[in-house]
Amino acid sequence: MGKSATLLEGLCGHALSFGAESISAGYKDSRLWVFAYKGDAGFRIPNYARSSEDEVELRENLLDAVRKPVRTVVAGQVYILKARKIEVSATTTLRLR
Repeated sequence: MGKSATLLEGLCGHALSFGAESISAGYKDSRLWVFAYKGDAGFRIPNYARSSEDEVELRENLLDAVRKPVRTVVAGQVYILKARKIEVSATTTLRLR
């Protein structure tokens, strides 16, 4: 029996379902906002209140992906999720490709 998908893997599957090539997550107004990108166009997918159960899980998933790429399967296709942390003034953005 395989492991259950993380919140990050679920978001990546959702983004891939409409053709997104990458996602990013960053904080604004005490919420973690997640954006999907296709080419130069970006669109908002979910956002989570800071310290909510989902925000904590997603932040941990993203930081794990920064430390070590994550291998996952979405719709039968194998993907390697690679993340990098970008610090801009007081905000942190995590970009996943």
